[in-house]
Amino acid sequence: MAGTHDRVPIDGDVTVASAARMLDYLLGDARNFAADRRLAEVLRHAVPDIDLLVRLGRTFMRHAVTHLVGAGVHQFLDLSVGTTAIGNVHEVAQAIVPTCRVVYAHADPISVVHTSQLLADAERTAVLHADPRDARKIMTACRDDKLLDITAPIGLMMASGLALLPASANLANMVSRYRRCVVGGSHLVISHITGDRRPVDVTNLVRVMNASRDPVQPRTRDEVIRLFSGFELVPPGVVDPGQWQLERSLSAAEEVAATMVYVGVGRKPGSRA
Repeated sequence: MAGTHDRVPIDGDVTVASAARMLDYLLGDARNFAADRRLAEVLRHAVPDIDLLVRLGRTFMRHAVTHLVGAGVHQFLDLSVGTTAIGNVHEVAQAIVPTCRVVYAHADPISVVHTSQLLADAERTAVLHADPRDARKIMTACRDDKLLDITAPIGLMMASGLALLPASANLANMVSRYRRCVVGGSHLVISHITGDRRPVDVTNLVRVMNASRDPVQPRTRDEVIRLFSGFELVPPGVVDPGQWQLERSLSAAEEVAATMVYVGVGRKPGSRA
């Protein structure tokens, strides 16, 4: 199962920064290009605690995956921004239950190639070149190519990519299409940028990311809550990442950084079909 599902040429434009590669850079990874590094440094100047924010995002992802594995979810579909050198979903899940399966789906061909390289020696993993909004294509590939068992619970990881979809995108419909494709006991994990509490900083973030290939669309808490329609929210609900089942108290700086994001985990009622 390991490796690239389709052969995908690197035909992306590396002269324009991408959110996935900027995230790689901010987390200390080297799989990025000059344009990504330049814009990431602009972002650091515009939002000085962006590094704290991206690390809190990875901490939330790790805790969410750990929670899902403990709830009996042993396979994951990751629709997030991209993969990085360390701390990806398959690493977290397989460290707990080695037989966990993970499929990554990326629209950016360069992210697909980078992910494939990371997964070269990883078992029970795959990467799809597909628009995360295309639930039918992705779930059909997972079923027909036996990448995931769709009769068993699946963890739907949308831990960072939803903010890259425009205001015109009907996210609620997109999420509901995935919900209809998975059985009871499946979970949805969401992390989303918001301007509710730090509008100036988030406006600066949006301005910087408008110069990338991945503009950012902040959303309110009410909008994020609506994405969990049909799922039962896991306590404490939709909160900032500093409030979601962390094992330690955040520093004062981390608490401020956390206010730019809402996170949540939901469970589809019922049991497997």
